[in-house]
Amino acid sequence: KSENKKATKNQEANVEIKEVIIEVMAHMAPSTATEIMNAVKSVDTVKYATLTNQRVSALLRQLIEDNKVVKSVDKKVSKFALAD
Repeated sequence: KSENKKATKNQEANVEIKEVIIEVMAHMAPSTATEIMNAVKSVDTVKYATLTNQRVSALLRQLIEDNKVVKSVDKKVSKFALAD
């Protein structure tokens, strides 16, 4: 039954945002979720105006699970970088 389900609009939007996250991270040193969020917002301020830190964190976690991003913790600060 569940195999025929289409992705929701939100899931489709998340795929697009994850692609933009990867693009902006390619030009950044390891960064916090907030820094990545601000970089994504600067790509298209209107389209990503409602993007929140929590949503970026959730998408980064998905990217970590997909082995596209790595997380490092330095002095209680989580930083994210593209996986090699």
